Amino acid sequence: MMEYLYLALAIAADIVANVLLKMSQNMSRRINVFLAIGLAIGAFFCLMQAITKLNLSIAYALWGGIGLLVTTFLDVAFFKERLSKMSWLGLFLICAGVGILL
Repeated sequence: MMEYLYLALAIAADIVANVLLKMSQNMSRRINVFLAIGLAIGAFFCLMQAITKLNLSIAYALWGGIGLLVTTFLDVAFFKERLSKMSWLGLFLICAGVGILL
């Protein structure tokens, strides 16, 4: 069961790293950049631990898919980004693809 904890930590670290990059304001806030880099490294470490017991295709799909979805929703909610209809369709297809893999 630890592999799922590592996968959840990898997803969370990836999401926070992406938000911190957005908050770095084109790298002018260096602390955010360094934190994002550290979290990205941590995310890969946790993913590496998760794939010792999980299939790579499943773990990577969940990591990438959930990370992308949550990051996008945070971007819309907090940074007021607007998504086109095609973007929404793409997000739906990612959800469908991850669901099919499971």
